[in-house]
Amino acid sequence: MSLFLSYKVIKIKSEKNNFRINMKKNLQYILLFAVMISSPMAAQDPLVADLVSRVNKDSILATMNVLTGHTSFWYGAGQYKIKSRNSYDSGNKAAGEYIRRKLQNLGYNVFSQKFGVIDGENIYAMVNGTELPRIQVMISAHYDSMPDIVAPGADDNASGTAAVLEAARVFKDAKTRYSMIFALWDNEEQGLLGSKYYARLARERGDSILAVINIDMIGYDLNKDGLLEIHTRNYAHSNIVAGQVWDANYQYGIPLKPLIIEPGTDRSDHTSFWGYNYSAVTMIENFTTINGYREFNPYYHSQFDDMNVINTDYLFNGVRLAVAAFGNIAAVNEITSVEDENGNESGTIPADFVLEQNYPNPFNPATVISYSLPREGFVNLRVYDILGNEVAELVNEQKSAGTYKVNFTAENLSSGVYFYTLEAGGKRLTNKMIYIR
Repeated sequence: MSLFLSYKVIKIKSEKNNFRINMKKNLQYILLFAVMISSPMAAQDPLVADLVSRVNKDSILATMNVLTGHTSFWYGAGQYKIKSRNSYDSGNKAAGEYIRRKLQNLGYNVFSQKFGVIDGENIYAMVNGTELPRIQVMISAHYDSMPDIVAPGADDNASGTAAVLEAARVFKDAKTRYSMIFALWDNEEQGLLGSKYYARLARERGDSILAVINIDMIGYDLNKDGLLEIHTRNYAHSNIVAGQVWDANYQYGIPLKPLIIEPGTDRSDHTSFWGYNYSAVTMIENFTTINGYREFNPYYHSQFDDMNVINTDYLFNGVRLAVAAFGNIAAVNEITSVEDENGNESGTIPADFVLEQNYPNPFNPATVISYSLPREGFVNLRVYDILGNEVAELVNEQKSAGTYKVNFTAENLSSGVYFYTLEAGGKRLTNKMIYIR
């Protein structure tokens, strides 16, 4: 659906339903557009619907478990657990490396922006559009956590970071009319420093950013009412982008209750883009006090902002909504199904750890070993002779969830029986193969 049509829908929603909730906050009025409308939504875009269906809860949670220190990953010389992502902690750099590696493993060209006196680093990936590559659509989140205290930052903002990385995974095989940017900001907790730095340089370069969908805390929904706020102000047609997000919720049947908040908060990274006349909104849980009630996460910026406060269904649907809106605005025109350089097949995430029988078997001198990972983790794949001696190490690195194929050549080995063993996710799987010279 076009941006113009979405804007007309917003105007109809406020006029037709005559639904306004006005409250004073910092001497301003908050306008909430009605979330119920009888006018029909535009039909689903089948390509966008396909991408929404690819969003995987296990994939999202696997990312969050790494970012909050529940799961280790390979960093430096060994396994590492992130205890805090605040800008003064080593975990911040580890998180940045984890993000960079995930984007690279998905096949993206990944860029880094160093800035500030505390060595901040923005990390982002870009894919050129097929028709109008100079026009950009961005989905973003900050990955740092609260400074000065050890805060796991599950909701603030591992939830948003995981959403952006899941969107990157889902869109890796998609082609869009406009260019896509998947951006992760650093130093948000110091005053939106990372996004301000990017937005300023973007304006200086003359970047044409059509829309920014920023995601900040979409994991807490204690009463399970599905309320999700879209914060906007009348800057550079940001209200149009807010309408696109609102529309996508109903267009793709996502069970959330979105509210458009105008004027919205200025406390997240969308604000940086407003300052340079770019359209931007933030998706966030119930941040606003409505009729005396506010369900905003009481544990944020504390040691209790951990995975146990996350409503996984709410988070999952928030990511689906972000993917739907992003796909509508970026204008998906093709989805390919290819293998990356590692043999990782696009599509749905496997349901379980699997080590397939090699093919061909028996073989001479080469064969292919396939394995599947239901979640990201460190993978080791080795080959042993019948006496238990290691003869080859085929994989020894962090891998994203997916299905992989590895070539093994045994031309320097003797004929006989060999075993290949996969270690991943705390599991160890072994199969037998036969080499005949």
